[in-house]
Amino acid sequence: MTDRILFVLFALAMAFGLSVPLMENDAAQFAVMSQRMILTHDFWSLYKGTAPYLDKPHLHFWLSAWSMKLFGLTDWAYRLPSLAALWFGGYSVYRWSLLAQPKHIARWAALIFLSVYSVVLASMDVRTDAVLTASVAWALWQFSDYLVRERWRNLVWGALATAMAFSAKGQLGVVLVGLPVLAQLWHTRKWYLLFRWPALLGLGVFALGISPVLYAYYLQFDLHPELVIRGIDQRSGVFFILWEQSFERMSGTGMGSNSPDYLFFFHTFLWVFLPWTLVGVYAWVDRWRQISSARSFPESMTFIGVTAIMVLISFAQFKLPHYLNGTLPIWAVLSAPYLSVLSSKKPWVIAQKTLLTAVLICSGVLVWAFGTGSELGVWVALVAVVALPRLWRSSTGMIWRYTALIFGGLYLMMHLFFYPNLLAYQSGVSLAKAWHKDRATGKEAPIYKLSDQFTWSLDFYTHQPLVLIDSTQISTISQGWLYTEIDPNILLKDTNRNWTLVEKSPHFRITRLNWSFLNPQTRTNQLSYRYLIWLSADR
Repeated sequence: MTDRILFVLFALAMAFGLSVPLMENDAAQFAVMSQRMILTHDFWSLYKGTAPYLDKPHLHFWLSAWSMKLFGLTDWAYRLPSLAALWFGGYSVYRWSLLAQPKHIARWAALIFLSVYSVVLASMDVRTDAVLTASVAWALWQFSDYLVRERWRNLVWGALATAMAFSAKGQLGVVLVGLPVLAQLWHTRKWYLLFRWPALLGLGVFALGISPVLYAYYLQFDLHPELVIRGIDQRSGVFFILWEQSFERMSGTGMGSNSPDYLFFFHTFLWVFLPWTLVGVYAWVDRWRQISSARSFPESMTFIGVTAIMVLISFAQFKLPHYLNGTLPIWAVLSAPYLSVLSSKKPWVIAQKTLLTAVLICSGVLVWAFGTGSELGVWVALVAVVALPRLWRSSTGMIWRYTALIFGGLYLMMHLFFYPNLLAYQSGVSLAKAWHKDRATGKEAPIYKLSDQFTWSLDFYTHQPLVLIDSTQISTISQGWLYTEIDPNILLKDTNRNWTLVEKSPHFRITRLNWSFLNPQTRTNQLSYRYLIWLSADR
């Protein structure tokens, strides 16, 4: 099995993920925000619903909006720039690793990166992290090359890539690039590079690169100090993105505090870096041993850089697993040289085979949860008769190819089978389909909603935001669609309205799966329902 086949496998898996319906909340929310730019012809302002959005910068939204303007208001067009960015990130990881490793290790560094669970998930559940991660990989490749060859063009490209990381996520992008670069400057004792003229050129390129985002913040917020953001007016958008953003998350004063656990990112890494977690842990421990025993070690950009990042972000009071995505290029480059080392260590190979066995069993649970008995039977037969015997009889040198092959198959199954079936329980998607079908009869009217909860997928797939009303305003609607979480037989019982049920859709918060929902026998008890009603003229 050649490495090229594995790359093709992951390319196919991600390609099939392009057409999976958008998941709430963030992916669908960001798609609506990008779509709004097109519908309002305003590419400088960001809004979350009707409220000004002062949080993440504009680059992801610009790229997605331009893609949808070119290819249409579709979920795959929204995802396309992020998917392309991740594959460019894989190429950057390859070129970065190639600076110090032979080609076969550099290829595996790229393959590790592109097959990591969080990277494949980021290609489907698209947020701002895909562009951030790719920009970090590009910047570290260019800066690493600059520290070796001292060519100013590498510095320019690195500065531009860092500006893109900043424009995708804010100050975190600079931290993800800056700490590894500082670690390598310390390792190589090349501090003098900070005081040469190319450093000023790099700063100029970085400043120029972030200027569109700064201008956008200036237009939306600095020119409108009357806007109230999180209960505060007189907010400077430029000051926020240059200074306040990350400090708000570190202190928990802006977005609130959701995790005081200072080890959160360390134990979250164990599943974020699947299926290469064992390799990553071994690589980190071995580098630590080299330093603690005063042995020489090849570089500091990966080990010290990623350690410093994880320690720093652990002090943030607001934490989410995808904050680790920007570190994945570093982990891939750090881990790749250790594949051959672990292949000769039987206990680690057995542990990896055990991990893959558990993954195959868990994937069978997903087939059982959403498939028919025949589909489950076929899956069990394939795993029991083909996959597991081959896995456990395989030579130690083949374990990593089997790892990539099994997870590539898993991602294909999830994008072709699991997520489409799961998203049948995200009501906004099915209600939007029903609306398009009903609207095709010639009806033209707004869609109203009673709930103040966001309806991102419904907003995106109907290409319009829903109009928020309260129950007392139902009688004032001449005609239109009404989205509600209340059974219309109860809601409209005492109203003098003609109404027709267009669609009743089951609903579940699919990003918070539990066993009762996965179990087909108890799933119904976990469901609520959403309704789309057509209100016609009064009696």
